[in-house]
Amino acid sequence: MARLEQLMATYSEMAHEEQHTAAIQQADTQLQQARNELQEAQDRLDRAQAAMDRAQEQRSADAQAAESDKMALQEALAEDLHVRGGEISMLTELRSQADGLVMHETTQGLVAGIDLLTEHQKKLQAHAMKMLGTIAIEQQTVPATPTHQPINTGTPGTFARAKVPAGTVAQTPSPSSDAYRLMPSKGRIDIIIKHILRTNPGADENRLRNGAVFGVEGQLHSWDLSFCNLQSLPESFGTVRTSGDLMLHDNKMESLPESFGCIRVGGNLIMNNNLLSSLPESFGSISVGGHLALNENPHLEKLPSSFGEMNVGGNLFLSGHRLSIQEIPVDFPNVCGASHVRTDDL
Repeated sequence: MARLEQLMATYSEMAHEEQHTAAIQQADTQLQQARNELQEAQDRLDRAQAAMDRAQEQRSADAQAAESDKMALQEALAEDLHVRGGEISMLTELRSQADGLVMHETTQGLVAGIDLLTEHQKKLQAHAMKMLGTIAIEQQTVPATPTHQPINTGTPGTFARAKVPAGTVAQTPSPSSDAYRLMPSKGRIDIIIKHILRTNPGADENRLRNGAVFGVEGQLHSWDLSFCNLQSLPESFGTVRTSGDLMLHDNKMESLPESFGCIRVGGNLIMNNNLLSSLPESFGSISVGGHLALNENPHLEKLPSSFGEMNVGGNLFLSGHRLSIQEIPVDFPNVCGASHVRTDDL
């Protein structure tokens, strides 16, 4: 009997030890789980801190880039204001010389010359005042007179799409002329491309850059921005000056910046196949040495009051739009070539 009681006591102790061991193992398991959860929390905290550090670095880089662009534009404005001042001084001197020719010219010729000089001086002064108001409106140049060849429009009275004919090239200004010196340099074009990419995230930067052709002096000759998926242009685009063609056709532009009227194109300005619904009031101030193509803008239904004042050395193409006959000027006195205009009312 005593032996049985001893065995029962032994079994009881062994069962108690097994329970104690199981409890210790369970506690170890819970402790390990807690450690794992703590490590995961620490890892998440480290990743969050790394993300915050990267965001801070990006904000700093963006701020530096914005400051750099601002300084570059301010320098460009200061340079152009200096040039403008020199042009106004030259114009004043020419006016004085014209006054000195009174005894050598007829009264009629002198009056015509003075009126012409006064008109140019007013335009230069107005442009200088506009430059003081915005960094985006930059230098004004006078494009050279191009050699024109007619564009074959197919059926009389219609124009399906503007084609730039072979040989229609503007005369390149002399490197010693003011017009040549004032054309945008590669640095200016880089700034404009940055602004284009900000407003057109889907644009191809390489295509934007490869479309720009520069002369031997580093001045912009022509710029092909067709098929670039452009939806808008920045205000700084108004500083563009080319001795050759400016191609903006086959994009998705719905509007143009107010500064667009300040561009100067020595060759052809091709803007067909876009989604323009209207043109800025400044459009009448543009100067195009070659042809101007605005056809195949099916949403275009309004023209600015200044539209008839634009200077075009070649032909004007305006068809494939929503304009009524009342919207289109009766004539275009400053268009040297033919005006191929068609509406549903004609």
